[in-house]
Amino acid sequence: MKSKTRPGLWRALLASLLLTLAACGSSGDDGPPPIDTDNDGIADIQDTDDDNDGVADSADAFPLDASESADFDGDGTGDNADPDDDNDGVDDTADAFPNDANESADSDSDGIGDNADAFPTDPNESADFDNDGVGDNADTDDDNDGVEDTVDAFPRDPAESVDTDGDGTGNNADTDDDNDNVDDAADAFPLDPAESVDTDGDGIGNNADDDDDGDNVADSDDDFPLNPARSKPIEPLFVDASGALSLPDTPAANQLLWVVEQLAATTTSAADIEARFAPSALAAFPVEEWQAFFDSLRSVIPNGTVQDIITMSPTSARVLIGNAGNPASGRFMVIGTTYESGLIDFFGANAFPLNGSNTGAADQSLTYATAADKLATIAEDVGVLVAEIDDTNQCTPIFARNAERPFGIASIFKVFTMGAVVEALNNDDLAADQLIPIIADNLVLGGTINDEVGAMASIADLAAMMLGISDNTATEHLFKLVGRAAHAAILDQFGHANQDAMEPFLSMNEAFHLYFTVPENDALAYLTLSEQAQRDYVDDVLTPLGPVTVFNRSNPAVLVRGLWQASPTDVCNAMAGMRQFSDVSPGFEVADFAYGAETLVVNLRDKWERVWFKGGSLSDGTGLRVLTYGWLLESDARGTFAVIIMTNNDSGGGARIDQSAVTSVSSRILDLVDADN
Repeated sequence: MKSKTRPGLWRALLASLLLTLAACGSSGDDGPPPIDTDNDGIADIQDTDDDNDGVADSADAFPLDASESADFDGDGTGDNADPDDDNDGVDDTADAFPNDANESADSDSDGIGDNADAFPTDPNESADFDNDGVGDNADTDDDNDGVEDTVDAFPRDPAESVDTDGDGTGNNADTDDDNDNVDDAADAFPLDPAESVDTDGDGIGNNADDDDDGDNVADSDDDFPLNPARSKPIEPLFVDASGALSLPDTPAANQLLWVVEQLAATTTSAADIEARFAPSALAAFPVEEWQAFFDSLRSVIPNGTVQDIITMSPTSARVLIGNAGNPASGRFMVIGTTYESGLIDFFGANAFPLNGSNTGAADQSLTYATAADKLATIAEDVGVLVAEIDDTNQCTPIFARNAERPFGIASIFKVFTMGAVVEALNNDDLAADQLIPIIADNLVLGGTINDEVGAMASIADLAAMMLGISDNTATEHLFKLVGRAAHAAILDQFGHANQDAMEPFLSMNEAFHLYFTVPENDALAYLTLSEQAQRDYVDDVLTPLGPVTVFNRSNPAVLVRGLWQASPTDVCNAMAGMRQFSDVSPGFEVADFAYGAETLVVNLRDKWERVWFKGGSLSDGTGLRVLTYGWLLESDARGTFAVIIMTNNDSGGGARIDQSAVTSVSSRILDLVDADN
C-alpha cells in the first residue's frame, strides 16, 4: 500500500533546497563589484560627485571626467581642453570675453565689449540712451526729454519726468498726479494734494480761499459760498425781518399808508383830502364825495390793514386790504399818484375776499395738459412752459407746449431792457439813485408820467414803473439811456435762441411807429427785409419820427411778427439770466424790486419769498392780438420755478383774446406749481 505525502510538506522541502543552492552558488563565482569611478569607496550609483572634481554631477557637464566640468559652447569639448570656449572663432587666449559669444574685444578696457559699447574707444563712455551722440556719463539729459537728469524723476523715460506724488508712476501716465483721490481731469489743482476746486477761477483753491465764489462776500458771511449770485437768503419785498409791513418811500406807498391810517380814524377831513388829492381827482369828485367814500370803507373794514400787495410801483399801489380773520371784509384797492407831486389822481376799491383766487370755478380741476388745451380754445397760437430753474440757472421743463416756438411777447421785452440796465448799474455806468429828466422826446403813448415833462426821476423808480406797471415812457427813457447795443448784448448773455427775431431791438416809439404811423405796405415790407436793411429803415425812417402822438392802429400785421419775439424758453432763460447777477449787487437790488413790483394775481407773496412778474399785451383796437404772462416763483426751501404763458392771434380773424379767461387758466397753473412743490 502506497503512502500519500501532504502538498504542504513538499512545498517546504522545495524551498529549503532552493535556499541551499543559492547559498552554495551554481559555479562558485561571487559576481561583478559595483562601479566607483573616483575610488572613494562610494559607488557611483550613490555618489553625488562621481569624478570627485568638486562639481556636483547635477551641474557637471562631464561627471566622469575630473579634468572637465563645463562646456560653455556645448560643442562636446570641456572648457579646460577647448581653446575657444564661446565658439566665437577667437581663441580664449586672445578673447577679452572668452565666455561671451557676442564679444571678444574691449578696446577702451572699460569692461564693456566693443559690440555693446556705444563708445568702444572711449573708456569714459559706453552708453548713449537717447542716441544723440553724447555718452550718458557726459549727457545731462539722457532721455532727451528737455528735462535735465538731475531733476528728472525718470531720466531714462522720455515720456516722463515728474512724479508729484512719488507713487512710481509718472505724471503723464498717472490719472491722479497729487494722489488726492480726485482725477486730474476734474482737479483744478492736479499737482496740489491740498486743493482740487477753484469755484471762482481766481487761482486760489477753495480750501485756502476765503471767498470761494468771488462775489466779494467772505465765505464766513456768505450763506451761499459756492454760488456767486447768492450771498443771503431771499428777503421778501414789502415786509421787515419781523414780518410786518414795510413799504418803500414812494408817492403811491406813502399815500397807501395814509389811507390805512384813515381806516382807523373817525373821519377824514376836507383839508386832508385837498392836500392829498390831485386837482384832476378833485375835479372828477368833490371833497364831500371822497369823504363819503372813506366813510363807506370804514364801515366795512374798520382798522383794515394790507393783507396782500399785488402792485407796488412809485405811482401805483394795488392791494388786498381788510381785517385778518374776516375774509368777507376784503377789498381790492387801487391808488394812483402823480410822480413829482405825489398826489392821488386815482383811488378806488371793490369787494374781493381775502382768501379769494383768480382761478375761476370752471378751471379749478385743470391739469397742466388740460390747462394748455383750454388756452388753445382762447387763442390761435399758445405756448406754455412750466420749468424749474436749478442752482446753475438752467431751465428744466416740468410741462411744455410749444415752448421753443417764438411768439409775439409785447411788453415782456422790457425784461431785456431791465437786464441791460442791471449791467450798466453793476458796471458803475449808472447809479440807482441817479436822477434823469423826463423829456418830451421820450414820451410814449400809454406812459403814466407823460404829464410830468421836466420832473427828475431816479433810475430805480423808472425801472419799477417799467416793470411794475409797464410804463412805456419810463421804458423809453431807460432804453435810450443804455442804448440798442446793450440790448443786443443782453440777449446774447441771456441765451436768447431767437435773437434774429428781436434785432434790430426796437424802442417803444420805433415799434409804435411801425404799427401806428408808417404805411401798411412799408410795415409789411419791413418784415421781409434783411437785418441790415431793417437797421437802415429804423435809423433812417422810424427813429427820426420821434414820439408817437396818434393812435392809428393801421398795421396790425406787425403786432405778432414785427415787434418783439421770444419763445417761452427764451423768457425762462431771461429769468435765469437775471438770477445770475449777484444778489448784493446794485443792479440786482433794483431789478429785484422792479421785477417784484407786480404779481397780477392775489395771494402769491405769502407762498413764495420772491415773486417776479411781467406780462404784455397788444391790441388792434378791436381786442387783444397778443397777451403774454411770465412769473418766477422762488423759495429757498422749495426751489425756483418759472411759469410762462403766451397767446397770439396773428390772423386777426374771429374773437380776440379774452384776458380774464387767460388769467384764470394761468392762475390755475400757478396753483398746480404751488401744490406740487
